[in-house]
Amino acid sequence: MPDAPSEDDDATPPRRPIVTGAAWDLAVILWVTADQFATDEETDP
Repeated sequence: MPDAPSEDDDATPPRRPIVTGAAWDLAVILWVTADQFATDEETDP
């Protein structure tokens, strides 16, 4: 029985925005880190 709700939860649309939000957070962190790296590299030389 627990398998059915799990599948339903996975297919539920409201679950998608949560994943998107987490992915967006990760993307922002990566972008900021990359920006800092680029700025640091440009300031180093």
